[in-house]
Amino acid sequence: MSPVAPPDPDAEVLASTRMEVRRQGLLSAARRLSVLMVASLPALLVVDVLLWSSVPVVRLQAWTIFGALLAIISLSLTGLRWGRLPLQPAEELRRSLVLLFGLPIALQWGGISFVIGPTDDHGAIVVTMSILVAATAVVAAVGAASLGVSLPVLAAVVVPNLVWFAIEYGLGSVPALLLGYGSLLTLAVGLLAQRELAQREVLIARFDELLRSVTRDRSHLSELNAELQYRATHDLLMGIPNRELLQAELEQALEAAEQDEGSGRVGLLFLDLDRFKFVNDTLGHQAGDALLVMVGARIEAALADENALVARVGGDELVVLMRRVESQDHLRAVADKLLGKFVDPFTIDGVELRAATSLGMAESVAGESADDLYRHADAALYVAKQQGRARAVYADDSLRNERNSRVKAELELRAALRCQEIEAWFQPEVDLMSGEIVAGEALARWRMGEEIAHAGTFIDVAQRAGLLEALMFDMLEQVATWRRRTGSDLSIGVNIATNDLPALLNAHADDPRRSLRNVRLEIAEPDVLGDLAGTKVLLQEIRSLGAEIILDDFGSGFSSLRMLSDLPIDGIKIDREYMARVENDVRVRRLVTSLAEFGRSCGIKVIAEGVETPSQAEFLMEIGIDRAQGRLYSPAVEPDVFDCLVGTGCLPTEPAARL
Repeated sequence: MSPVAPPDPDAEVLASTRMEVRRQGLLSAARRLSVLMVASLPALLVVDVLLWSSVPVVRLQAWTIFGALLAIISLSLTGLRWGRLPLQPAEELRRSLVLLFGLPIALQWGGISFVIGPTDDHGAIVVTMSILVAATAVVAAVGAASLGVSLPVLAAVVVPNLVWFAIEYGLGSVPALLLGYGSLLTLAVGLLAQRELAQREVLIARFDELLRSVTRDRSHLSELNAELQYRATHDLLMGIPNRELLQAELEQALEAAEQDEGSGRVGLLFLDLDRFKFVNDTLGHQAGDALLVMVGARIEAALADENALVARVGGDELVVLMRRVESQDHLRAVADKLLGKFVDPFTIDGVELRAATSLGMAESVAGESADDLYRHADAALYVAKQQGRARAVYADDSLRNERNSRVKAELELRAALRCQEIEAWFQPEVDLMSGEIVAGEALARWRMGEEIAHAGTFIDVAQRAGLLEALMFDMLEQVATWRRRTGSDLSIGVNIATNDLPALLNAHADDPRRSLRNVRLEIAEPDVLGDLAGTKVLLQEIRSLGAEIILDDFGSGFSSLRMLSDLPIDGIKIDREYMARVENDVRVRRLVTSLAEFGRSCGIKVIAEGVETPSQAEFLMEIGIDRAQGRLYSPAVEPDVFDCLVGTGCLPTEPAARL
């Protein structure tokens, strides 16, 4: 037996509404027409007077036949319409009274008039008529009252007519009057109710169309919502889930695994396409998109037998969620299968491309969150790239511990910045000929209780955590505070990354009081080479605000002298690695000598950092480098010590004395 379909809420609402519209239309029409017909009694009186010249019995029979026909017609019309309405018990009583309003008159008077028609016994007629007048009047009154006509109004109109006709024409005329009135009233109610129903049917049809339109709109809205939901949770290029849906699915999988300990663990595999940027740059982004689609198809084919989900979380970054992993070997087998899908080349527009992927994988551990698992797999991917790409790395305990330590360090560094535990210490820059302090460099120090951590111990942590910008602004603010406190206009250098240059310009635009005058910005040479043209524009704008630009760690990158001469800089700092070798390496000595000559020819400062021995200082003076920075003169010191160095000249004034 086929299952019974559940009721349609919209169909039920439509049927109920249509029934209510019909019911209200019929009842309102009947009430209005009953009042109209009661008011029409004077007109009926005139018609009856005009017909009074006929023989009373014949006249009565004529009225009876005429009224019966009208009653039958009106009953048919009214009954057919009203009979379809399912009404409540009280409404059913009203319907019955209305339908029977003319029926007693037609049936009773028709039969009696034909029975007594042949006799001339006026007394019998009068007695019979008197009885039936009372019965007919009661039926008419009850019917009119059921339609909403008040009895006082009915009595005020009907009773005077009945009395007048009884006195003037005898009792025989009263039934005829009631018969005509009742028949016409029933006919009018039926016909006008029919017209009212026709109008209501039009309204119902319009309502049906409106409801269907609303239903169509609801269906369209549901489709639109589904489309928007899909777009919000899927990557439109590859047709697979995006980061948001992956996060939700990962949390559900971890919750299910925690509730059912025997269901295995949850696995996560991070894939990053190697040299994908090369494909975009050489063949165009359309080729890159096509490659992603084909890669996605191969990955899904490799996971056909697994309870897995593939998501795109970045440009060329894909993540595979394994909802059930039996063991580490199971996860490694899936990783090998995925790597195997990249052995065969990809063909795009007739061109064969060989693509590879680095892969990091991790398993869920009790107590770890979705974010923890996500970061462990990401850390494993990072190691895979460092080891040479096109390989898979599993996030074992050592890698997890390393990652946890890194996360702990990041949290501690954030707290240190928030609690102002990162201090700016100052290292002087000395003029080799005069021995005077001509500038300084602000170096970050982390005060950890009694210990002081140098910037080199936490700068990588700041870079991974995205805290270099916050660290830069913190150093600039401490330098500004020192300048306000001392009133000194000494140039103080602050290390800055090229990525933070736009933020520095925006901060100055938002608050012009953040003056960059007498501020030296030191940018590492390798950092500049990443985007030479873009960096050049930013440096020009910053220099226009009064800042001094120094190219730091010069020689650690691969810039040419021609490239160097094109940059808007005020000086270079020779990398400390060269100073460490200058005493024993002839080639390094020649290189440093060339840099000194280049600086003089370009009119820029040449500063040697990392100077630690007197022989290094002597060599620098011999080749014409007049500025140096290093432990030979002073390490980085606290602000109050630096005040002493600057204000009182604690450094020896003669170079020979320092040597």
